[in-house]
This record gives sequence, structure tokens and C-alpha cells, in this order.
Amino acid sequence: MRSFKCGIKLALVALSFVGVASPAFARELSPEQVNVLQTNFAKADVNHDGQLTPQEVTAMPKIAPAFSKIDSDGDRLITLPQILAFIASH
Repeated sequence: MRSFKCGIKLALVALSFVGVASPAFARELSPEQVNVLQTNFAKADVNHDGQLTPQEVTAMPKIAPAFSKIDSDGDRLITLPQILAFIASH
């Protein structure tokens, strides 16, 4: 879980760097919200490959309806950075 937390922080920094998420966005997410997102993503990622399939994402009912919009590269898989980018843009 520790590496997963480092991953989310790295994703926020990367998104901020490329202009997808502003530094303000990173501050808007409370530590509790980040933990909930990380935990739910980890639980949904049953094969632990760091990506969610359409089947896996059904375990995240608030994310599932936006799957095709979050899947920015069209590979039918979504990652935590893609979810963060989507949240940042909406």
C-alpha cells in the first residue's frame, strides 16, 4: 500500500507538471479522499496490474459510468492517473 500511496502522489505531480491537474486541484483532494480513491482502486483491481477493466470498474460505482470518458487512450483499461486526470478536468 505504501508504494501505491507514492504512486498517487507521483501521479498528481505528473498531472500538475503536464498541466492536466493544477496544484490547486492537488490541494483540493483531502487526504481522506485520496485514501478512499486508492483503497477503492486497489480493491477493484483484482489482478493487481494497476489497471481496471470494464468488469473490474463495476466495483467503483461512481467511476464506472464514466469509464469510456476516463479511458483517454482507448485501450479499454483505466489507470489511477487517468481517473485523476478526469476528475481534474471536471
